[in-house]
Amino acid sequence: MDPATSLFALVGDDMAAGRLSVYREFLASEFSYICDLKTLSEVYEEPFLKDLKKKTWLLSESEIQLIFGNYKELLQVWMKLPLQ
Repeated sequence: MDPATSLFALVGDDMAAGRLSVYREFLASEFSYICDLKTLSEVYEEPFLKDLKKKTWLLSESEIQLIFGNYKELLQVWMKLPLQ
């Protein structure tokens, strides 16, 4: 996103570069959050769910659902965004 051609910057807008920097920082932090959610799934939730099938569980299915909530829906929304 170039401040010179952006729809969010007016000609001669000195603050456009600052907004661009904030925008990039926001996207970077969101991307980091999504990576953390993927790690949460792979490292914690999936092993707990596998243990349920083996009957060696530490947590019940309802406890797993309560702990991990709806992060999968957040991942689905992120994957549909055209930012990647």
